[in-house]
Amino acid sequence: MPLFGPPNVEKLGARRDIAGLVKALAYEKDSDVRRAAAGALGAIGDARAVEPLIDALKDGEPDVRGAAAEALVKIFQEGRLAAAQRQLILAQRDAISKPHSDSFTCNFHYDSGIGVPFPL
Repeated sequence: MPLFGPPNVEKLGARRDIAGLVKALAYEKDSDVRRAAAGALGAIGDARAVEPLIDALKDGEPDVRGAAAEALVKIFQEGRLAAAQRQLILAQRDAISKPHSDSFTCNFHYDSGIGVPFPL
């Protein structure tokens, strides 16, 4: 029996533990944990999450990529980023829109604040 289980994303999010959520975003054993971590990071909207979320756009699971893309758009739209961080997100336009072409449940809308099709 393992000594440690998966990260508790709900608790990490409630504590606004960015470092813990970033670790959960990289938790290889469970894509649901990674997807939930991306969502929590987007909900918190902290600029420290931008680069880890960009890395998550390369995740092997479409749901994780989609959650990371949604989180990045949410953070971008809040407008509290430095110019360099905004440019990092803008540089990912193709990657941000691609996860949604993998999903059959997306409703495509234009103008996510970045200028790419994105579900609202």
